[in-house]
Parts: sequence; C-alpha cells; structure tokens
Amino acid sequence: ICIHKKGLSLLLKRGIFFMLNTRNLVRYALMIVIQVLLTQFVGITNTFLRITFTFLGMAWVGYFNGWRAGLFIAVSADLIGMILYPKGPYIVGFTISAACSALIYSLLYQKNKDTKKWVLVTTVLDNLIVNLLMNTAWLVLFMGQSMSVIFWPRLIKTLIAIPVMYISTLALMEFMKKNQSRFK
Repeated sequence: ICIHKKGLSLLLKRGIFFMLNTRNLVRYALMIVIQVLLTQFVGITNTFLRITFTFLGMAWVGYFNGWRAGLFIAVSADLIGMILYPKGPYIVGFTISAACSALIYSLLYQKNKDTKKWVLVTTVLDNLIVNLLMNTAWLVLFMGQSMSVIFWPRLIKTLIAIPVMYISTLALMEFMKKNQSRFK
C-alpha cells in the first residue's frame, strides 16, 4: 500500500495515528505494563472467577486519554499478557471484553463535573455488561459448562465487586484530580 505524503499528513491530523509522539508512546507502554502486572500478579484467580485490579489502570487511561488510547492499551495489554503469562488457550472473546471495558471507562474522559456519578455509571456498566454477561458467555463457550453453574458464583462476585471497584476508582479519580498536572 502506498500512501502519498498529503494522505499521510491528513491521517496524522485526523488522529488515526494518535500516538506518534515519544511522550505518548512511553506513556502508553507504561500503562500496558501496569495493566499486565495488575492482571497477572495482583488478584485472585480460579476456574470461574478472577478478581484483579485491572479496572484501576483502565480508569486511569480512560480519564486522561479517551477511547482510542484505551482501546489500544486494553487490547495490547491483553495480547501481551496472554503471550507472556498464558493460563490456557487464547480466547479472542476476552480481548473483545477488554476492548469493551476500555470503551466503558473512556466515559470518564475529562468528566470533571460529578465524578461520583460517572464512576458509579462506569463501574456498574463494566461489571454488568463485561464481567457478568460477556465474560460469563466466553467461559460457557470455552468450558462447556452450563450457564447456571458459572453464572451464580459470578453474580455474587459482581455484587461484591461493584462497591469495591466504586470506592477504589473514586479514590483514584480524586487523587488524579488533585495531581492532574503531573500526569498530563
């Protein structure tokens, strides 16, 4: 594929190559590393349930960088984490779930008014849509178990996780608001 100079500059101006400066590349690489570490080493995992603090990294990215960077970081972190620390076969559904989670957390992008409301909305949406529905569906397809075997423990985990995620994400948002100039 040949791209003319004018076409390339148009793509750069429109933001398709949104990360073509060194500062953003370093920032995004650091966030990918944080996502992989939070997913792989900070949390509890068993056959049906996974409790991690990955959502804090996604909230951070969503708050400062928006949906494009969030998608890039979520998908990259999922793929890199799966390559470096495989815990089973690769399932593309979990990468789709990570991308959807990034889109949900991008709702926090520059929402300086009523942070509590936006954190609650993103936490509930992420837990219900991604964690409970999508990830449960991927596990049912992958493991061949019936939905009722997997769903009920995951529902209990979701009901416990919502307040924990809300409080920790809200604390992170308050910290980021106070120190916003440091992270831009």
